Amino acid sequence: MGGYITDLVYPGLFHRETAPRWMAAAVAAIGQKMPDCDGPFRYLDLGCGVGLNTALLAAANPQGRFVGVDMNPRHVEQAQAYAALLPNLSFVQAGFDEVADGRVELPDAGQPFDFIVAQGVYSWIAPDRQADLRRIVRDRLAPGGLAYLHYTAHPGHSVFAGAQAMMRRVAATMQGDSARALSASLAVLRGLEQGGAGYLHQHPAVGKMLFDGSVDAAALAHDLLAPDWAALHAADVIEAMEDAGCAFVGSAALLDNVDALSVPGAALDLIARIGDLKARETARDLARNQSVRRDLYRRGLQGLPVEAYRAQLEALRYGALPAMRASGDLTVAMPIGPIAVEAALVDPIRAHLARGAASFHELIAAHPAGHAPGALIRAVLMLMAAGEIHPVAADGADGAGALRLNRLLAEEGAGPGWLAAPGIGSAIAVDATEMAVAGALLSDPALEGEALLAAARQDAQDWDEERGAAAVRFGLPLWRALGAVPA
Repeated sequence: MGGYITDLVYPGLFHRETAPRWMAAAVAAIGQKMPDCDGPFRYLDLGCGVGLNTALLAAANPQGRFVGVDMNPRHVEQAQAYAALLPNLSFVQAGFDEVADGRVELPDAGQPFDFIVAQGVYSWIAPDRQADLRRIVRDRLAPGGLAYLHYTAHPGHSVFAGAQAMMRRVAATMQGDSARALSASLAVLRGLEQGGAGYLHQHPAVGKMLFDGSVDAAALAHDLLAPDWAALHAADVIEAMEDAGCAFVGSAALLDNVDALSVPGAALDLIARIGDLKARETARDLARNQSVRRDLYRRGLQGLPVEAYRAQLEALRYGALPAMRASGDLTVAMPIGPIAVEAALVDPIRAHLARGAASFHELIAAHPAGHAPGALIRAVLMLMAAGEIHPVAADGADGAGALRLNRLLAEEGAGPGWLAAPGIGSAIAVDATEMAVAGALLSDPALEGEALLAAARQDAQDWDEERGAAAVRFGLPLWRALGAVPA
């Protein structure tokens, strides 16, 4: 069981925070100059797994060049099926030490990357491999480039250390693969819970994650059997990234950058008075009981004067996503509790975007008087966080690659998943019924109405008639506008 888990394939997942346009919007709201996402750029995904996240982004951003690196040959073998469809996508099977030392060359060797991301990797690898990852960032990130680093954090994830230590000890005694080790270790913890173990009763979140079936078994094995897993202190990570030549910018989790939305009100003044960046981030994590961080770092900060900051924000264009509601109060779950915004603030934004994409300047101009720009900025960020709206791409992107990939994804999966959406440079989530509708249309773009529903119904393994009708009537126009299915 030594080393990173390689005998189980980690499930393919999509993380919207890794999309270039999402990261650009995050740094724009913080006051940094946005990277250019409409022109050519280079993107490196370290620890890309089976490559689904990287492939969705490559298909949705044909102007970018995407490279995924993973040490697991089974992951990279599966990922190559996506690369075969997309000329701007490559995968490399290598360890971080091999890349950092130059023993394995990346495509277009010597050219820096504008975006480097590491999702679901940093907390699960040994300190030496973490140092190798940082060396790659140090040597390969372009000036002004953004690095995204996801990791489990103190204090919120500290409670999982006990369960993980128990699971590792049980797994070390097992013969066989990681799946068997996972089953045996979970059985021990389940027995402890049923026996009244104080740890599991005082920390119900641990049992919920382990036993409710919401987390894929392969993901659990990767996350909790990895011998080097550890929750990390933000201050230590920020300091290590500074040594790699990168300054902390903020979070790709948009609302974590707004203390008024993410920190208990009684702690706001105290945190604002903390001058040291690392101490302030530590205080924020304590105030939120932060369990996961999605840090953004930059090779050279590019702060903007007030007027340039305002002009950049006002020029940002947003569009509706299929999940956008027509009206009603907006509530977003946060670690400190739900944050609510009244319908009077968000409904005019929804109504405007229901008619088509609009710039933030246009949203301000069309909004009823009485709300300060700062309140509207927070409303837009909350709508993004809720999955109702997204920054849009420039018109004219080549969507052929997205259609090829989406057809493959629809053929591969009978369940929920994602579709590449060039209109936002990202991906949209679909349930099993919606995937069947999209798959039928991707196979035969001439289908419509009842014929489309009939074809989707025939192919679906988990069909919901009401969801299917809603997908054709309401979802399909937006999918077409976003480039996820043929227009």
